[in-house]
Amino acid sequence: MPTAEWMKNRSELVGHVVYCFTMNGVGEELFYRGLIQGYLSVNMTGFIMLGSFPLMFSTILVAILFVLVHLENVKNKDETMAEYLLMLPYRTIIAFILSITFQLTNSLLAPIIIHNISNGLLSIAGYEGTKNNRKNK
Repeated sequence: MPTAEWMKNRSELVGHVVYCFTMNGVGEELFYRGLIQGYLSVNMTGFIMLGSFPLMFSTILVAILFVLVHLENVKNKDETMAEYLLMLPYRTIIAFILSITFQLTNSLLAPIIIHNISNGLLSIAGYEGTKNNRKNK
């Protein structure tokens, strides 16, 4: 999530929220679920049983990769390590939701929709969560 400074401009804020709700997940889902998980699920065998549900190794690997790649946000100074660690439980849960959804449906539509809604709600929460900081400046 970018710093609160840019959120003072209403049109940029609206554009960002619209982007998050419509486009943000498309590229990531095409890459992580479509390309990587799709390839691994065809070329990698094995699964772990969660009750009666077979969680494929490819699903687990892609979810972990998705979470770890977001460490790039720290390197790029888009977020601090503390912010990354704060987001770690959310990213882990959403990564598994997206990967399992792809495993179950073998379609990118549901993961893209879930990803976009999730990112859109996060952008609104980020804006709402920084209201007091913006008022005090």
